[in-house]
Amino acid sequence: MYYNNNREIAILLATYNGERYLHEQLNSLYMQTEQGFTLYCHDDGSTDSSVEIIKQYVLRYDNIVILADTITNRGAKGSFIWMFENVNSKYYMFCDQDDVWMPNKVEIELKAMKDAEQMDTTASIAVITDLVIVDQNLKPKYPSMWRASKINIALLSRFKYLSVYNIATGCTMMINEAAKQTSLPVSSKAIMHDSWISMKVASSGGRIICVDTPTILYRQHANNVLGMQKIGISYFFKQLSSLRKLFINNKLQIEMVNEIEKMSVFVYLWRKILYYILR
Repeated sequence: MYYNNNREIAILLATYNGERYLHEQLNSLYMQTEQGFTLYCHDDGSTDSSVEIIKQYVLRYDNIVILADTITNRGAKGSFIWMFENVNSKYYMFCDQDDVWMPNKVEIELKAMKDAEQMDTTASIAVITDLVIVDQNLKPKYPSMWRASKINIALLSRFKYLSVYNIATGCTMMINEAAKQTSLPVSSKAIMHDSWISMKVASSGGRIICVDTPTILYRQHANNVLGMQKIGISYFFKQLSSLRKLFINNKLQIEMVNEIEKMSVFVYLWRKILYYILR
């Protein structure tokens, strides 16, 4: 079933047993300075009160749609991809259940998107922003994920380096319809929807717009599907102590990249080394 959005932006929210943080996230959406969105919610078979919480907001707001899906336990990646495939809109944003959006997040990303589209009305465009890393109680840990992770956004707007290091955190991303069409179908080899979309946009001649402003409180807790690690000496010692996991992660990354551009292991490793040198 396809859902046609009658507003400019479709915010795609994936939930699974998220009752602990869901109220804070939903409240942050309805405190946005830009309200031209419809919130589409996909629950992946929660056994807690997540669905009941969303239904409470449905009674209060007229721009929430709970998506009907006959399949449960798709996982985070599967849930986002299913929504991405089944919702039609002008612009798309992805929303995790446990973060908090800053009040001007939607406004900032929409302006960046429209500024970019003025330069090329047909281009595939993905807008991404920085994040504030917080603990489970929203206490700031790092004011900038990009700086804590030593991310070079100038390099990572190009496919050559996106193929070895993903800058696109899905919860900060806004894409246009052209970027969606460029990204579909999403390969089964995609590790996550965000890395796949950003690489498809960059590899097709589209634009990755990096806004060097945090727009989200990115909550780190024990149940994160994916998280952030500060790059430093302790990080590299952890990597050395888990070489098997490191090997598997890089193998999966190479398999995903090869769905877009054929690349040997040697080229992949060279790009990775070059990125760490240049950044």
